[in-house]
Amino acid sequence: MVAGYANAAGVTWLDDAAEDADTVVCIASAGKWIVAACVAVLVRQGDLDPSLPVRTLLPELPDWAAPIRLHHLIHHTSGLPDRAVMDRGFAGEVSEWTNETVLGLLSTMPEPQAEPGTEFSYCTTGYVCLTELVERAGGRPIAEVAQQHLFTPLGMASTQFWKGPGLHPPTVTAHPPWHPGVPAPQTGDGVWSTARDMLRWAEAMQTGALGPRLTATLRQPGKLRDNTMIPYAWGASILPGGETPAYAHPGSWPGCQTYVITAPATGTAAVVIAYTDDSQKAETLGRKLAGVDQDPGSDPSPGRSS
Repeated sequence: MVAGYANAAGVTWLDDAAEDADTVVCIASAGKWIVAACVAVLVRQGDLDPSLPVRTLLPELPDWAAPIRLHHLIHHTSGLPDRAVMDRGFAGEVSEWTNETVLGLLSTMPEPQAEPGTEFSYCTTGYVCLTELVERAGGRPIAEVAQQHLFTPLGMASTQFWKGPGLHPPTVTAHPPWHPGVPAPQTGDGVWSTARDMLRWAEAMQTGALGPRLTATLRQPGKLRDNTMIPYAWGASILPGGETPAYAHPGSWPGCQTYVITAPATGTAAVVIAYTDDSQKAETLGRKLAGVDQDPGSDPSPGRSS
């Protein structure tokens, strides 16, 4: 049995309507969990392989990216120069912040940040690459993969990938006035959802509602080249908790913080969506609701917006 909690209070920005558990927001990097699940679906179908050299399907990446494998992207061990790409994007050098934009910026980078598999470094651009790999290997948009294999089976009727042309889906009321001037790229940061839908997701990650094989894949931790284990599974941080760890991911978007956590050891799952720029507040509350005792800020995935 999974115990979940849903409550809401506050005011949204666009129309001063009351916020509730069905208010649609950009969940930012919390959506990386969903992107990783889409990859796992294609791995299960035989369309992708964790050991795939990513330049096989992404030939526009520089020559130095040849050693990068799909599993490096999943676990943030690819060595892609994420910060350099993100800084150029946010500096206003691009008019459209899309997957194509990110890949284009990557193609101009002279060198990697590190050799693949030698260090763990949270990398949003790696999840842009994963989204493109899903679409090129599967022959259809990642939104369709997620809808068929994830959202529909779990009853997540208010969740979707959004790539524009508007800044947000037409159902959105929670849109801060300082929202970035372009839609998020189609990585996890392009996912829009609600607290109620994401609670369904967190519960499924605990109960195995998407099938035992997919659930087991998503819980697999990454490791470095020297076999050092890292506290990051498929799209989710691993929080120590004895024999059965908890899994969580934050998401940070201007004016809105998301924290999704599932704790099999306590049989609880929680989702926090808070209108604030303080990500630690959302993380602290989420862990308390899930019964996970760990210092806030220790989650290895910062969940910054992209």
